[in-house]
This record gives sequence, C-alpha cells and structure tokens, in this order.
Amino acid sequence: MLGKKRIIFIVLCIIAMSLSGCSLSSKEEGQTDDTIQFINATSALITVDNGQDLKLFGGMKPTPENAEMLKEALASSWDITDTESAESMVQWLLTEGHNAEFMTYMDEYLANKDEFNNIVAELDASSDTTPEQTQFKESIELFENVHNASPDNGIIAWDLCRATQVASWSYIAGHLSYERAVELSIDAMKKMQEHFTSWEDLIDNYLLGYQYWSEDSPSDPDSTLVRRQKIYDDLVKSSDSPYSVDWNTTPSMPAAKE
Repeated sequence: MLGKKRIIFIVLCIIAMSLSGCSLSSKEEGQTDDTIQFINATSALITVDNGQDLKLFGGMKPTPENAEMLKEALASSWDITDTESAESMVQWLLTEGHNAEFMTYMDEYLANKDEFNNIVAELDASSDTTPEQTQFKESIELFENVHNASPDNGIIAWDLCRATQVASWSYIAGHLSYERAVELSIDAMKKMQEHFTSWEDLIDNYLLGYQYWSEDSPSDPDSTLVRRQKIYDDLVKSSDSPYSVDWNTTPSMPAAKE
C-alpha cells in the first residue's frame, strides 16, 4: 500500500505537470502513436506482401539479423549503401521519383490522345491481339485513368509511399537514425495529405503507379499488382485495419529512442 507522503508526492507531480505542460498529454501521446500508424499504413501493402509486421516501424525489429537483411535488399534494389545514399534516394522520391518521367509521358499522351484512342478502338474491335498490343492498350487506359482521377498528381503516391518505405528500412539497416527516418517519413506524410483526401485516393494512385512501374497487367490474376489490390481490399475490411487511423492526422514527432 502506498504511504501518505508517496500519494501526496504523486498528486503534486500530476498537478505540476498539468500546469507546466512539460509532459505529453494523452492526446499528444495519441497523436504520436497515430503518426507512426499513419506512416506504417503508407507502406502496408509491401509490408504484408513481405510477411512483415504492420505495427512496427519498418515492418520489423531493428535486430542485427534484420539490419543485415535490409542492408542487402537496399543495396541490391535501391543502390543504398550508407547514410548519404539513403538520404539522397528518399529526397529523390520526395521531389522527383518516377512521377517526373510519368508526367512527361502524360504530356505526350494528351498531345496525341485522339490518335491513341483510335488505335485502342481498333484493338478492341479485333478478335486477335498480341501481348504487345494488349500492353499498349492497358498503358493508354492507365494514362486515361490517372488523368481522370488526378491529372495534377500523376502517380505521386507511388513515390511518396516508397519514400516512407525506404526511410524506415534505412533505419532498420542502420543507415538512418530513428528520428531522421521518422522525420523524412513525416515529410512524405505531409505531401500525401496535400495531394490526396483519403486513404482510398492514396492507395488507388499508388496502385496505378505500381502498374506503370511494374508493367503488370491488371487483368492477370497472378500478377503482383492484382495481389496488392487484394491485400488492400482485405486490410480495409479487417477489424484492425491500418487505414483506421484518421487521414487528417496531424504529424507529431515521437519521443527519441534510446
């Protein structure tokens, strides 16, 4: 049982903290938790696809074994080998990414839209199309879908979601500190909230970007594109969906890790 002096001391501490504002309120703690949950949700599709943990920043614990695994993955897939290359890659995703190239092709599509659509109409009328013709048709449909849904955004969600992925993985690999990885992820989070109004808008755009990058066919049931669409559909329906966090969550830097 707590002694009387101990109880008085605890009460005085609570009063002092509430007056001084030196302690995080329960709301602020919630904001920090929500920020990490938001960040984790932005890369949830690849996290689930890789069999990793949605509740952990980076999808896994920062153990020596995981660090080595992600060092190899980042080096082979992203040319990231140290802090400088990790920072450079995340900044590229935040400011340019694949969207810059995509928007150049979008301009070409819009300039020749009627011609392209005529070709698509001919292909639709044909009973025998080659794989290359089918891919061309799906590419034109992709540009049309992006133009109709978010002409100014292009496929920016594809780059921004990978920015949080690369930042968090770089933390696990030991290339970035936890604080720096979260800071970069918050930069991406803010850009997402500027360009989109909901999780659905973000993920729809991300999947269009994935289709552009991977050249996967949306009609191929065995493609990674279709698999990731299903992962999203399942996550949205789950009782502990990562997308339950408020889209308008105000970013908040978490406490520094020891």
